[in-house]
Amino acid sequence: SELKEASALLDSIQRSLVTFLDLKRSYYPRLYFLSNDELLHLLLNTESTERVQHHLIKLFQGVQSLLLEAPPKPKSVGSKESSYVSDAGGGGGGGGG
Repeated sequence: SELKEASALLDSIQRSLVTFLDLKRSYYPRLYFLSNDELLHLLLNTESTERVQHHLIKLFQGVQSLLLEAPPKPKSVGSKESSYVSDAGGGGGGGGG
């Protein structure tokens, strides 16, 4: 009886977790490239860029690293070819023109 109740509670928690992760994916569809375990790891470790960097490869083609300033603000994005885009996300815009 207690085992059945615990199992039912665990099933309910798992369904709620999957619903939560799907909600996050609906806000940002690139998250569908990550498994539930990977997405949960990413969400739980947002304070540590070192812990989430390896997920960038799955989310953004060509991105291998991300350098952040404190407070967390994108400073540069590095590609697999070792080229970097500086001040990524800074207000100024970039590119030619």
